Amino acid sequence: MAKRQKILLGRIIKIHGYQGGVILRTDKSFKGPIPEKGWVFIEYEGKPVPFLIRESEESGPGMLKLWFDGYDTDDMIKTVTGCSMFVFTEDNRIGISEGPCSLDGFRLF
Repeated sequence: MAKRQKILLGRIIKIHGYQGGVILRTDKSFKGPIPEKGWVFIEYEGKPVPFLIRESEESGPGMLKLWFDGYDTDDMIKTVTGCSMFVFTEDNRIGISEGPCSLDGFRLF
C-alpha cells in the first residue's frame, strides 16, 4: 500500500472578481497536473479543508483562476486568501515531472 502524500499546489494570493473566484500562484516545485475540476484541500487554521473546484482557467505563467462549488461571493471566499492549497495522493509519481502524460480531469500547465 502506498503512503499518502501531501502535495503543495500553491498559495491563494487574492480574490478574483465578485463571484467567489481566487487567484492561485502555483508552487515552483510542483510539476504535475492541476485539477481542472475536483477536490483540493486548503490549509485553514492548520487543518486541511476540502474544496470542490467547479471551474478553472489559466491566468498567466504560474497563475490560475479558480472558482469553488458553494462559494459564489467574495465575502464567502476572502478568508482563504494567503492559504496554501494542496492535494493528497497515494501515487508517489504525482508532483514529479517525467514528461508528457494524459489524465482525465486534469490539465497540464
